[in-house]
Amino acid sequence: MNKYFNDDGHLTAEAFSALINGTADETARLEISEHLSFCDECVLAYSEALTEDALCDDYTPQAESIIARIRRRMRIILVNKYALAAFSGVAAIALWFGGVFSTDTFAKIGDGLEKATTVISQTTEDFKTDISDTIDKVIELITKKGDNTQ
Repeated sequence: MNKYFNDDGHLTAEAFSALINGTADETARLEISEHLSFCDECVLAYSEALTEDALCDDYTPQAESIIARIRRRMRIILVNKYALAAFSGVAAIALWFGGVFSTDTFAKIGDGLEKATTVISQTTEDFKTDISDTIDKVIELITKKGDNTQ
């Protein structure tokens, strides 16, 4: 069993070879598997032994680039929020000084709304009458057709 472990407690190349080739007995496989379950260095070495290719030796931490992207995204959101608030303020001031909010404007709008309401009411009543007449005609045609077939 000691031939599978180094003095520092990590697995040897012989242990990886025995595990890959299936020459290790049941107890040795259990010991090796248990060690692999908690030792990241040996898992990396075992992966390299399995692939027979060198894994990426160049480790570049991603945390800095991710944090930079998050900060950049937060700045964009913040700028967009304040740009929208500034535009809304400018538009409100322009409308205010343009006279949109004066009482004369509301009176004109009120007269226009009253006329629009009357037109909409009349159009709705005409539509209801047309639909009712059409349904009556369809029912009359169906009734006549039913009488002719008997």
